[in-house]
Amino acid sequence: MKKNGIPVDGFDFGNSPLEFLNENIKNKDIVITTTNGTQAIQVANGKGEIIIGSFLNLSAIVNYIVTQNKNVIFLCAGWKNKFNLEDFVFAGSVSHALYTHHHFELASDAALLGYLTFDRSRRKLKEFLNMASHKKRLENLNLDADIDFCLTIDKYHIVPQFIENKIIL
Repeated sequence: MKKNGIPVDGFDFGNSPLEFLNENIKNKDIVITTTNGTQAIQVANGKGEIIIGSFLNLSAIVNYIVTQNKNVIFLCAGWKNKFNLEDFVFAGSVSHALYTHHHFELASDAALLGYLTFDRSRRKLKEFLNMASHKKRLENLNLDADIDFCLTIDKYHIVPQFIENKIIL
C-alpha cells in the first residue's frame, strides 16, 4: 500500500496498477483503497448501479451502458477532492462514444464539455495529458510506466461492478 505515492510498511502492494498484474493474486480477494475512488463509490452507493471504468476498459463500459439503455451519471474520482483532468477526459471519451455511435443525448454542459475535450485530444491523448497535475505527480514518483499503462485503450473487456461492498469482475 502507498499513501501519497509512498510505500506503507506492512502491506504487500502499492497502488501501481502494474503490481496487480502478478499471477500470485489471480482469483484472490484483495483489499484496496484509493485517495478518492473509494469516496466516490461510497457517495454513489445505494443510488443505482455502480460500474468502474477507465481507458483500459473503455469499449466494454460503452457497450455495457448501451445494453442497459438507461440514463448515466459519471462520477469522476479526482484526487484529494479536486478536479482531475484524466478522469474528466475519460468520462468525455465515454460520452463521445455514446453520442457519436449510439445516439445518446448529452444532457448537460458538463457532458458536452467532456465530449469536446476528448474529441480535441483523442489523437494525442498522452501529449494532451502531459500537462495534467496528476501526471506530474506520478512522474515525480518515477511511475511513468503507470501512466502509459493507464492510457492504453481497450486492453481489457470487463466491466467491474460494485455489488454488496465488493468490486466484482
